[in-house]
Formats: sequence, C-alpha cells, structure tokens
Amino acid sequence: MIIPNVVLLYYTMTYSLFRGDEPEMTPISLKMPTRLALEVSEAARRRGVSRSALIREALEAFLRAERSDEAVSALSLASGLAGAFRGPADLSTNPNHMRGFGQ
Repeated sequence: MIIPNVVLLYYTMTYSLFRGDEPEMTPISLKMPTRLALEVSEAARRRGVSRSALIREALEAFLRAERSDEAVSALSLASGLAGAFRGPADLSTNPNHMRGFGQ
C-alpha cells in the first residue's frame, strides 16, 4: 500500500528536480544557543518561511556585505576618473607648473 503523502512528496521532489526549480542543497548541521534558536524560529514564523530558508538568507546577506567591505585602494576608487579631465598630463614633472611652489 502506498501512502498518499509519500507519493505527493515524491512527485513534488521529482517535478522540482526535472524543472530545476530548486538549487542543489547540501545539508549542514550547526549548534546555537537556545535563545537564538527561539529567535530564528519566531522570525521564520513571522515571515512565513522555514528556519533553513531564513538562515540561508541571513548568511547570504552577511557574506554579500563582507565581500563589499573588502579593502580598496585609492587607485581603484579613482580609476574611473583617469582621463576624464582636460589638462596637462603630469603637473609634478613640468617645471612650468612647479614655478613658485613651496615659496
């Protein structure tokens, strides 16, 4: 005898796999303080998502923010400005532009 819920679950999983709706997931186990676990459960309930989905979303946001905080150089920040203005190529080596500097 086949249990209807099992058939439905099998159909849903098979259909999703063939359609490619769900990305491949790797199970992971983690430990957290009870207080945090309760907060996660409550937040997931309020948003109408699973705890796994909420934790995945939080980790993705954290990692995205961490990547954007990587150290950047002044050169990389100003790279779009190079050649954007008219004027002499190098003010520091042209004696005409250095006349009177530091006096």
